[in-house]
Amino acid sequence: MKKIILDGAMMGEKTAAHEHIAAAMDFPDWYGKNLDALWDMLSACGETEVELVNAPALLNALGDYACRLLGCFYEAAGENERLKFRVI
Repeated sequence: MKKIILDGAMMGEKTAAHEHIAAAMDFPDWYGKNLDALWDMLSACGETEVELVNAPALLNALGDYACRLLGCFYEAAGENERLKFRVI
């Protein structure tokens, strides 16, 4: 299983968040860097465990968008049994 650690402190704006996620998860160059594209990538990924550290920094920086971003991870993990997501 591939283990990914995302750092909320590295996601101070929407673009930076998607770039950090894309780099950490080794998404292809054509990744669309938005929530719909993130859902598509997460719902199709193989055996992957994603952990988010520094979640308060992400929430403070992005507010409602951070909640939607986290929701995307949680929902995709609920749909894709090969994806595990947790905030630590």
